[in-house]
Amino acid sequence: MSIDAGIVSGLDVYSSTDTTVTTRTVDTSTGATDQPVNETVTTTTEHEFGHFRGGRQKVASATVNELASVARIKYTGVPGLELAGSVFYQNDLVQNEDYAHSGLLTSFHAVYKQDTGFGFRALYAQWDVEGDDVPDDAEKQSGFYIEPSYKWNIENTPYSVGVYARYSDLEYYKKEGVDKTFTEYGISFYPAKRVVFKADLVAEKDGDDTINLGVGYQF
Repeated sequence: MSIDAGIVSGLDVYSSTDTTVTTRTVDTSTGATDQPVNETVTTTTEHEFGHFRGGRQKVASATVNELASVARIKYTGVPGLELAGSVFYQNDLVQNEDYAHSGLLTSFHAVYKQDTGFGFRALYAQWDVEGDDVPDDAEKQSGFYIEPSYKWNIENTPYSVGVYARYSDLEYYKKEGVDKTFTEYGISFYPAKRVVFKADLVAEKDGDDTINLGVGYQF
């Protein structure tokens, strides 16, 4: 079992929109209506709580007015098995003292993996956000997935094949509450130990189906 903790640069879950209004006064005594006598330009900025994916910062240009604390506990006492839980806390998710929103992310995952045979992965994560003007749909955001898989070697060949299925459910905020459910099926072919060809079908409930093809090489 291992325990890790640290301090990292925080998120910036903040969105602002500039609206520009132009007011023109026109002298119509000459019959011309397209020549303004004076012009006033007014720009207003609206602020709102953004979304977590958009709040991730690039390290080189990250705003660090507010840091975040992280901690993880992990168990790997059984060969092939990993169990872990982690927390992420930031006192101000928007990096701005005028718009304080605190956030706590908790997550748990389980992974069981062998070179061949049955495998399994599962993850659950949840955000709890507090603040005076946090939208109701943004106060609690969560998601999970479960993914069983199986991999076997093709007899008398160096090749192997793997299949998996994944079910995932996401409830998050992006200008409004979003609830999405996906079912995914995939197959992988390994012509060599570090090379893989992949294909999968992703079906979104009440949405479109997507087919993905890929190739991977492990250095």
